[in-house]
Amino acid sequence: MASQTYLVSSAGGVWEFSLHKERFGPFRTRAEAMGQAVVAASEAGRLSGHSRVMAVDESGRLYTAWTYSKG
Repeated sequence: MASQTYLVSSAGGVWEFSLHKERFGPFRTRAEAMGQAVVAASEAGRLSGHSRVMAVDESGRLYTAWTYSKG
């Protein structure tokens, strides 16, 4: 199975995370969205061997916030 990348983002003060074109949320805070994205990515990583959570910082730059990798 391929690597899964989850993206945490905000629009209009509402936080969400997405995988491909599917969105999950809304969440009230960035921490809540990030936590739920990590839970989902962890489950996906157990199945696929690799997953990650990416987020957008305050200046609009994309960064890797969390990774899961088997061996």
